[in-house]
Amino acid sequence: MNPKRTCNGCTACCILYTVVDVQKPRHTPCQHLCEQGCAIHDQARPSMCTDFLCEWIIDNWKEGLRPDKCGIVYARQMTLLPSRTHRLIVGTMANPYAHLRRENRKHVERLVSAGHVVLLVFGGSEGEEYYARFDKTRYPTLTTTAIVNTLAHMNRDKLKKNAEFYRQQELVGAATGMEGE
Repeated sequence: MNPKRTCNGCTACCILYTVVDVQKPRHTPCQHLCEQGCAIHDQARPSMCTDFLCEWIIDNWKEGLRPDKCGIVYARQMTLLPSRTHRLIVGTMANPYAHLRRENRKHVERLVSAGHVVLLVFGGSEGEEYYARFDKTRYPTLTTTAIVNTLAHMNRDKLKKNAEFYRQQELVGAATGMEGE
C-alpha cells in the first residue's frame, strides 16, 4: 500500500497502543516521541510501529478524522468475504466517549453504509469496551462477540505478549507500592 499522506504531526497511535518491545503501556506517550514525531523513525523500530497502517493515511480521510483530532485511530484488520471490498476496521478510542462525537458517528455510519464492519474499542483499567457497528441485513449472523473472538484468534500471539507485559507491570507496581494499569 502506498499511503497518500504522512502522519503530519499526529502521534495518536504512539499514545493509544501497547508496544511491548519498548515497554510502553496503552494510553501512555511513547518514550521515543519528540516534537517531530518518532525520534527513532529512521532506526530499527518495533514491528508494531513499522507494520501499522492508519486508515486516515491510507484512505486519505478528511482532516477532521485525523486520529489526534477525532480521538479514534482506525486500522484495517481484514477483508471480509465474499465481497473482498468490504473490511473489518477497528477504531481504538482515546476515551470511552470518542465515538459519540457527531463527526465520528457520521463517519462510522458512512463506513457501515459502504458495507464495512466497524469495531470501536476502548481499553482502560476497568477492561475493554466494544461497540460493533455493521449492517445487520448484510451480515445477519454477525455479533460483537464473534468479531471480538475472531480478532482475538487472529492476534493471539500479540495478545499473549501484551498480557505478559501487563502482568509484569502489575508485579513491578506491587513491588514498588505503585498500582499498575
